[in-house]
Amino acid sequence: MFQKRSLYLAVLLLTLALMASACGGAPPATNVPATNAPAATNAPAATNAPAATNAPAATNAPAATNAPASTTAPTTAAAAADDWGTVTVKKGDTIKVVVGAALSGDLASFGQDILLGAQLGAADFGKDIAPGFNIEVSGEDDLCSGQGGTAVANKVAANPQVVAVIGMMCSGSEIPGTDILDKAHIVSISPSATAIQVTARGLETVNRTAFNDKVQAPFDADFLTKQLKVTTIAVIHDGSPYGQGLAQGVKDAFEKNGGKVTDFEAVTVGEKDFRATLTKIAANKPQAIFFGGFHPEAAVLVTQKAEVGLKDATLMSADGTYSPKYFDEAKDAAEGTYASFGSSQQGSTYPDFVKKIVAKGGKADNIVFSPQAYDATHILALALKSVAKVDASGNLTIGRHALAKAVRAVKIDGVTGPTAFDNTGDRPPESTNVVIFKATGGKWVQTFPPAAPAGTATP
Repeated sequence: MFQKRSLYLAVLLLTLALMASACGGAPPATNVPATNAPAATNAPAATNAPAATNAPAATNAPAATNAPASTTAPTTAAAAADDWGTVTVKKGDTIKVVVGAALSGDLASFGQDILLGAQLGAADFGKDIAPGFNIEVSGEDDLCSGQGGTAVANKVAANPQVVAVIGMMCSGSEIPGTDILDKAHIVSISPSATAIQVTARGLETVNRTAFNDKVQAPFDADFLTKQLKVTTIAVIHDGSPYGQGLAQGVKDAFEKNGGKVTDFEAVTVGEKDFRATLTKIAANKPQAIFFGGFHPEAAVLVTQKAEVGLKDATLMSADGTYSPKYFDEAKDAAEGTYASFGSSQQGSTYPDFVKKIVAKGGKADNIVFSPQAYDATHILALALKSVAKVDASGNLTIGRHALAKAVRAVKIDGVTGPTAFDNTGDRPPESTNVVIFKATGGKWVQTFPPAAPAGTATP
């Protein structure tokens, strides 16, 4: 019995001792979570060690999947960095390009021809500048005047969605118009403004696929002295930057060739009686008359010169008169007139271009500056493709300064021949092949240099 009690007592004491030791250990154990909790939070920071599980955040390294982020993030950053600002084209919208040309009035045939050339260029080269983004061309009437060019330029500059301008058409609208566009950092390519002053201003946004009159004027003077063998001419111009600038260039080159300029006169655009000016000129008996201006005034001069004693004085003009409309206006008096033009037929694809014009309802005989407009749109499209980027929202961003630089960097073998721009925005002089046409039987026929036989390329 005693033994049983002793055994029972021993078990009881042992149990109490164990309970006491368990209770005495509890406080430190409570202490562990308290102090160690941060360490435990720290542990999963050292579970940051599997921040080699962060390596898969450097699986952000597939931030080469960030390459598309680079076509996204860097795009927006690059666009924001453009010092001239950015055009943003919303997803599903079109890239707006304006053609500035005379779409009404006496010179509308030139303007409609230019607009058609630009539209064909947009159809052929303006699709998918970036996936889903196409060029849309619209026309604005610059009236071939300073006032018209200024109005078009102000309208364009007020619209942040317009990316570029194909135009203006005439030097008189081009010069004041592009002064405005340049201040707004809007790039332009004129297919037809030939005055020396257009590119002499050194504006970074201004370019032209048209030729420069500093090439055309000496050629015209050489033709007068060396081919027509005349030694005296009277020079008339219409007072426009184009007409007066070209006339001055011909005068200077003709005198340099040893010829004599008997008169240097101006007429007013829109007037229908130039007899007073012609009578004054007739007193000095020039062998030829050179006119710097457009076909409506050239038609008045050629129909009235015979009335004042200048029947035998040959009339020569230039690209402003080189139009089928001249024959409608001057009728039979047009016969024998000469006109120079920077040939647009130098490219191997020119015959295909003519077919496209005809397919769109145009006439081959009406083609004047549409080839240059087509090439201008081609150059613009290639420049856009090189700088336009799609951002994270699916919008297209185009840096204006980047675009201006890209336009100057593009080179094409166009329908007008090899075309690129120098640091003034001109195409190289060697890419302009000036030719002389003669009014013969109601149409312009190439007379110098002699036209290549049918089926061969124009040199």
